[in-house]
Amino acid sequence: RADLSDLDIQLECHRQIQPITQYFERNFGQITQSERMKLLDEYRDWYEEGVPKENIVAVFNKVIEKAAIYRAKAPAEYSVGILKGYLRNKIWTVEAIEGEDKQFEAKKQQRQNSRNYNNYNAQNLGANERW
Repeated sequence: RADLSDLDIQLECHRQIQPITQYFERNFGQITQSERMKLLDEYRDWYEEGVPKENIVAVFNKVIEKAAIYRAKAPAEYSVGILKGYLRNKIWTVEAIEGEDKQFEAKKQQRQNSRNYNNYNAQNLGANERW
């Protein structure tokens, strides 16, 4: 955003992060200054990357929702950690996150099925060797 000064960018990000901090507070109670700054710094990274504001708000809220579901002990740090990975991997929409989640679940299920198959084979081979 070369057309904006650093101060303009900072003020714009402060203004735009309001719905995100409100959503955070609905899930976790009063946000601390430290938590606000962590989310703001991450918001600025997304903003400077050129991600549309609507996408940023939706993605941040989706990640905050995940932090609530998983009862993260440090929800701002948890959220920022996930957001950094999403930004790095260009996962910039809620739809992209949901696609990633489905892939993750499918791989997890595949690993579980593989473990079950290997355990079944180990048990049956052991039984056959006894006879």
